[in-house]
Amino acid sequence: MPPDSGPPPRSPGTTPATRTPAAPPAAAPASPAAPAPAPDVVVSRDVMLSGINAAQPGYAEGAGKLADAWAAERITQTTYDERVKSGSLYTWIIGAWSNHGANDEAFVQDFGSKDPIAVQKFAELSSEQYYEDDIAAARSQFYRSVAQEIGTAPKPRDRVFPILSAKRIPFLFKGKKIDPAILPQFINRTHSAATLKDSLSTAGKLQVQNYVVRQVAAKRGISEDRVRAKADVMASFDEGKALLAGLRDGSLQPLQVVDRGRGLTAPGRSTWFSPDQATVVPAGDTGFAELMKIGALQPEWYPEGTVSLNIQPDKASSVTEARKPTAFDGLLSALWVSRNQQDQTYGVTGGGAREFLMKGVTWGEVTSATAQIPSDAFMGELQRLADQFKSVDGQSTTPGEEILRGNLDPTGRTRSTYQNVFGATAQEANSPSKVAGQAAPEGGQVVAAGGSLDQGRLGQTAALPGSHLPPRR
Repeated sequence: MPPDSGPPPRSPGTTPATRTPAAPPAAAPASPAAPAPAPDVVVSRDVMLSGINAAQPGYAEGAGKLADAWAAERITQTTYDERVKSGSLYTWIIGAWSNHGANDEAFVQDFGSKDPIAVQKFAELSSEQYYEDDIAAARSQFYRSVAQEIGTAPKPRDRVFPILSAKRIPFLFKGKKIDPAILPQFINRTHSAATLKDSLSTAGKLQVQNYVVRQVAAKRGISEDRVRAKADVMASFDEGKALLAGLRDGSLQPLQVVDRGRGLTAPGRSTWFSPDQATVVPAGDTGFAELMKIGALQPEWYPEGTVSLNIQPDKASSVTEARKPTAFDGLLSALWVSRNQQDQTYGVTGGGAREFLMKGVTWGEVTSATAQIPSDAFMGELQRLADQFKSVDGQSTTPGEEILRGNLDPTGRTRSTYQNVFGATAQEANSPSKVAGQAAPEGGQVVAAGGSLDQGRLGQTAALPGSHLPPRR
């Protein structure tokens, strides 16, 4: 049958069949009605505080302020969850804690209260008397800069001093001017032996190279010409290490290898000097330790030794400028001692030596230079400590700083050196001494309770057991 021919014809006399219409499809069972959304509840202050502290531990004071602010906002659970999970919780905490910059100084001091070195520095900055510019404006700018740095990413509260030190640069060398005419004929400085290589003259570099050649020739029993011809020897030549070795055994003399026309520092930069007569110390580890104590210097700064410079400054030079150090300059070192009392021309180190800052001094003004290179064993211990404590919890640090925080008790050859340096410095900070030309202050010390130089705190610290304090001057 053709597909479109229709139904087949009926036979005559037949009745057509009646068709029953198809039943409609059964309806699907009705879904239960969705419950109405629960109201987005307001989160309590205590619940928020607990959650903030759990998500960003270590900042309880700021977390409390943030919980207060959000509770006052009456934020809901949804908003709270979004904020906590946004990745910006630390920024929220710091913003609430600092009241968004309304009082940077109070915030920074609160944030840094767990670092005894920072506590000491806050006290010194607050008591500064010899800053020649507007000290209030300087402190305001300084604390603003520190607060901004704290807010960039989570920072450990027990290591705030490195942030303070890094932000000191715009405020350096602004203490009371010292008339060059009153400086003695000779001044002295403890210079890093490691940086001496940066001042080598062309002739000095050749002297160092010749020293290496002589050493290798003697060790191998061959001629110096054969050593110079050996490419492997000359390629592996380490100028800095060779210089230190030559200084230690006396084969190289500092003033014979430096460029006498170069400055002791980069142009425009100041550095530290003492007007006191240079102290003669024994050679080796003992002499090195004594220099560290006199200058209140952190030994790890000089793992390769020092060079003691005796200098006859050109007082008429147009670039010569001398100033008393201020608390901003003192942010260089955790061991710097403030000398803020009246009638103080110079600063005073923890070892009782007067100190000041000066620009424009050249190697040509140095009359003598004596290298003080510790033994390999001593230097090795210092270097291991320095490598071990370069960074803790993501923040830079040093062995000296960790000792002051009570986190390190040095052992071995360096132990007594650290004890003497830190013990003498704490004593000087707590009881300022009389030094030449400057009467002993009767009060006004700025040793902060709980600060790094608080002798009472140090006495409770395992870091400095049995410190050997020098007799009072």
